[in-house]
Amino acid sequence: MAQLAEQPAQLGCLEQPALYDPEIVFFFDGVGTDAAGQAHFLLDHPDGAAFYTRYRPEQFEHAVRWILYTPDQQVAAFVLPSTCEPEGYNAEKAKGHVRELAAGASASFSVTTGYLNAQERQKLLG
Repeated sequence: MAQLAEQPAQLGCLEQPALYDPEIVFFFDGVGTDAAGQAHFLLDHPDGAAFYTRYRPEQFEHAVRWILYTPDQQVAAFVLPSTCEPEGYNAEKAKGHVRELAAGASASFSVTTGYLNAQERQKLLG
């Protein structure tokens, strides 16, 4: 982690599996948004396509990136929008991250995620 803190560009391309064993998990703070209040994340593919996620940080105050490469598992979770960090219920409750709804209350959340072909990716980045 110290090496990645000094050279974060190493995560710009996931081509060094030894960096992700053990796993790397980190949190995003102060996620930027567009004029409509949406945060956008891309994981580009060398052929010009990309995986894409869009969400509203006011609905999901936290986001996590999880990268893992072992002989048994490979994970490239480039963004996991969430209402808390992944430290477990008791830790998150202590940090004030656990939301509670009164009986009969509801909450709505919106996430768009999927695959963009090269043309769709280019149009998005326009």
